[in-house]
Amino acid sequence: MILFSIGLFSDLITELKRGERFIMFVVFVALLSSASAAKYCCAPPQWEGDMGIVMGIVNQGQSTIVEGTMTISTDEVNEIVAFNQTLAVDGKPVNQRIVNDKKNNVMYIMDSTGCHKTVASPFLLGCIPDNATETTDNIHYGLGSNSVKVKAYTINYSGYSVYMAVTADSCVPVTEVITGSLEAITGQQEYGPSETMEALSFANISPGIANRAVFDVPAQCEPRQTQPIGRRALFVI
Repeated sequence: MILFSIGLFSDLITELKRGERFIMFVVFVALLSSASAAKYCCAPPQWEGDMGIVMGIVNQGQSTIVEGTMTISTDEVNEIVAFNQTLAVDGKPVNQRIVNDKKNNVMYIMDSTGCHKTVASPFLLGCIPDNATETTDNIHYGLGSNSVKVKAYTINYSGYSVYMAVTADSCVPVTEVITGSLEAITGQQEYGPSETMEALSFANISPGIANRAVFDVPAQCEPRQTQPIGRRALFVI
């Protein structure tokens, strides 16, 4: 389930085709409902956990595969989120840490080349949107007593669809699958026709922020020219 919209879209398709270093965000659906008016449910305002991802993109006949893991720490109260990513793009390793500080309107990208900063991307509340359709409220992940009850939702947007499952009692994300047009997801049309499918899994979720050092950034960080996403969230590679 996607709880907020964070995102940065740095000439993704162009750089993928060139094989150059790039920044990309794994697609999260932007859940736009406010907590006070949510029809379904809202995730905890602060939580941490692990994520697994497999994502495929096809652009003008060229395919790209993204896979790997990351840790996430999200603080809706202070409008800040941090990722520590260990990923592979077509087999090429990409290791980086991202801190998106919406309150101060800065996003930090830290990798082997140093620290770079750009304008923060949007941070939206983590509620299932009102236009979602609840497909089931009586399924379980696990075996017997060692299982968790989940609710599943489908959200159809213009050009793409989102399928997600969250815990029935606390709205914590469990799995999410997104399929459709990358242009529709990002709201940007200049990269040519691109189709994507992404599967996310969540594990070891815990409430609160255990150590706020996850949001620390270097004192010196060079500006970077990037293009923030205006509509839907994307995770970073």
